[in-house]
Amino acid sequence: MLSGEQYSAVMHGEGRALCIAGPGSGKTRVIALRAARLACEMAEKRAGAKGPGGVVLTLSFNRHACGEMKERGEGFLKRAGVPDNTARFSTVHAYCYYLIRRRLELRGEAPPAVLEQAETEDILRRLYKGITGADASKDVLKELKRSVCGTEKNFIEREIDAKRRRFLSIADDVAVLYAETKRRLGVIDFDDMLAEAARILKSDEEFLAETRRAFLFTQVDEAQDLSAVQAEIIELISEGNIFYVADDDQSIYGFRGAEPDILKGLGARSVYMLERNYRSNSEIVEVASRFIRGNEGRFGKRLSAHKGAGGSVTLMRFADIEKQADFAVAKMLECAAKGRSACVLYRNNASAVMVLTKLFFAEKKRKIEILPKVGGERVRFGESGFTRAVAEMIRCEEDEYLDRKGPGVIPGAGSIYRRLEKRGAIGSVMAAVGAGRRALYAAALERAARIIAGKAVTGDVFERLVSEIDAFETDGPSLVNLSTVHSAKGLEYDTVIVIDCVKGEFPSGEGKGENAMREERRLMYVAMTRAKSELVIAYPSRCGNLIFEAGSFVRELEEDCGY
Repeated sequence: MLSGEQYSAVMHGEGRALCIAGPGSGKTRVIALRAARLACEMAEKRAGAKGPGGVVLTLSFNRHACGEMKERGEGFLKRAGVPDNTARFSTVHAYCYYLIRRRLELRGEAPPAVLEQAETEDILRRLYKGITGADASKDVLKELKRSVCGTEKNFIEREIDAKRRRFLSIADDVAVLYAETKRRLGVIDFDDMLAEAARILKSDEEFLAETRRAFLFTQVDEAQDLSAVQAEIIELISEGNIFYVADDDQSIYGFRGAEPDILKGLGARSVYMLERNYRSNSEIVEVASRFIRGNEGRFGKRLSAHKGAGGSVTLMRFADIEKQADFAVAKMLECAAKGRSACVLYRNNASAVMVLTKLFFAEKKRKIEILPKVGGERVRFGESGFTRAVAEMIRCEEDEYLDRKGPGVIPGAGSIYRRLEKRGAIGSVMAAVGAGRRALYAAALERAARIIAGKAVTGDVFERLVSEIDAFETDGPSLVNLSTVHSAKGLEYDTVIVIDCVKGEFPSGEGKGENAMREERRLMYVAMTRAKSELVIAYPSRCGNLIFEAGSFVRELEEDCGY
């Protein structure tokens, strides 16, 4: 059954509309049901029309959200006996590639192949080494990928300081060579899909007219994440019948060129507000709502919880990141034992290192078989170079021990690791690995490596355990989850634990200007609103020799929200 606000949105007909949908407000159902309604009502009228015979095109920004809307929408159509080709569900990139293919087919030409991410990375590595003579680290590769994208490059340039200008100069050269490589190979990447689709729509009036005839209505999910070129494409393919669904409070992709202010320039004549949260208990909804009000210039939503009371919001301080990880692991396993989902969320990938290490050994100790699902790009021990160096040092110590004393009992890897620490050998390796990284990255790797060494008998066993931890995850669904906040957007869990909420980590935008801090606040809001019944905001006091201060969001929740 639909609420009054949902029903009004579903029943919107022609003209531009903006549907502001708060977290857990049932927007997916609204979008799918509106698509089915329009298809049912217009299918008969379109029966004799030329062209594909479509009625409504729904665009989303990720495959998961698109798949869910497609499944629901086609389910509604099937029950109504309406052909599913009257409603199309697609990601923005997939639809742009369809347009490119369609135009080339009309001209008798073959469509270009699309570079997969691994292929793009391989090309960028080779180009970077050709220019600098050095191998591109994981961080450098990440920056290069951003630099070859125009919208992201512009965003980066607004934020740089003087010491990064040399790198950006190299990145400019890489970008030029990368574009030449793509032309030579006859391939495109995901950014090219958008640029080329916009180009052909603006340059070929006949093709543009055909594209517009294909669908009478357009729906856009997550419109707050539109970049300028995406917004232009949507305007081009539509003729005013656009239904935008968005939440300015969940705009977290500024690094991709998205700006929440774009919503105010969409020219929507009708605005619908989905303000009832069906996901979270009232305690979570109330705290999150008070927190997000710290951002100015928002759409004024008055969120309420359909589920009522019964949830909890807790702030927790831990002596160090190991204690924080112990708590997170115990909480996840407790939830899993009860058949409840749990997720540890973090701002930066390095925060997962300690939790995954602790979870790995907890699983081995308890002889349980619960593999975690890890969202976002993982920090893997093997990629850091640190653990390989440590394993080699341990093996060297083992060889020296045998040379001095002959066959016998060799000290365990943990004992050797502690000796290496005292001699400063571990610190020297960490200094090299941590150069240019966030402070927590190197410290978290070192503390986790200490734990692994304590579980290992030899250097070889240490390296094997490292490899097993790197592979410790599942591609399928799991009750035990770890994820960056960005990758968790659109998902929900019974329990959410947000970790490392310390100064410089979360929020990470302190001192970088108002826009950066507004986006960090939206990111924390997204993290908080993933929780259905239990939300924990956690922060450690230290990691090894690093001393942490509570982040400004923690202090704000303590002072302003009464926690």
